[in-house]
Amino acid sequence: MAITPRTILTSAAPATVAVVSLYVFTVLGTAAYHSAKSSDLNRADLSPDQTIASNASCDVVFDHFGNDQHNWSENAWIHYALCFEQQAQSSSVVEITQEALTHYPRSEVLFNIQGYHLIEQGLYGQAIDTLQRGLQNVQVQRTGTMANNLAWASLWDQRAIPLKDARSLYLRSLSLSPNTCETLHTGLFVEYAIAQKAHGLDRFEALKRFADLRQQYNGCLNRMNHADEHTALEIAGATVLFESIDSGNPDNVSALTRQSVAKLSDHFRGETIDEICRQAMPMADMHHQCVETVTSAAHTNRLMKQNHVERNQKAQRQIEVLNQNGQNIRVIRSPHSEPRPMGFECNHGIR
Repeated sequence: MAITPRTILTSAAPATVAVVSLYVFTVLGTAAYHSAKSSDLNRADLSPDQTIASNASCDVVFDHFGNDQHNWSENAWIHYALCFEQQAQSSSVVEITQEALTHYPRSEVLFNIQGYHLIEQGLYGQAIDTLQRGLQNVQVQRTGTMANNLAWASLWDQRAIPLKDARSLYLRSLSLSPNTCETLHTGLFVEYAIAQKAHGLDRFEALKRFADLRQQYNGCLNRMNHADEHTALEIAGATVLFESIDSGNPDNVSALTRQSVAKLSDHFRGETIDEICRQAMPMADMHHQCVETVTSAAHTNRLMKQNHVERNQKAQRQIEVLNQNGQNIRVIRSPHSEPRPMGFECNHGIR
């Protein structure tokens, strides 16, 4: 899975950590920001506790750093690009970082932000070109983001980079940023893809690597309870691979898969299972497996919910009969006893 700008910045070098403040968009931050404008602080840098309100125009950011962009620092360009990132204007982020890289052609953070947003737009060929250029220009990377995102993009366009090279990339990423969940996820997909095409010892090696990565990825599953849509999609994609390796029978899915599919329904209501699987699975030949697995899990979840409701209704009827016979029965239900509603429609998607 591609590593997002939020992760890029929180794992960046100290000189650029200040830009993380862009993600703390509060009304209080507006005052701090305008205070910074009127102070004697260096116009090219904002302190970590200075934030920008979510409703502030990016023109205000531009004005703060000055009209002459030739004098902007790398940090200023990052602030400006991430203002548009926060407003979900991905194409603008790409345009801004493209210009910024003409001034700072060895900026690891700028390459990573641009590469991520090209991936988000489905422009995998351009993302591959950008990230390859980044690896050439930035001789010493501080994090494994660039290598991971290049490996992930290459899975969507396997003609551009051989799978063995994608393996080298994710391993390089893990050497720089060990146990990063997104990179472990990328590695799972790389090794699965290699195993599907390899024979003999090469297949055995890929499956062994897959098993080792899976063991490490188990520590990432605790993110499921509070997962955003990217994490929910990441974990669901991984569980589809696990199902394929374990049994290959999409009609009999594990509790982990059912849980991950239930979490998907929190974020993808209104989207079909087909659409979700197109986002989760970079390899086209895994799309059908994904649809079958997610459909089966959603169907099982719905049946379990229905059975739970029926048991409760039956118990309630029994209580009513006992009360009518003069036995006062009082039931205290746990707030967690009711099943969480499912948003999936197996044949149609999420409502």
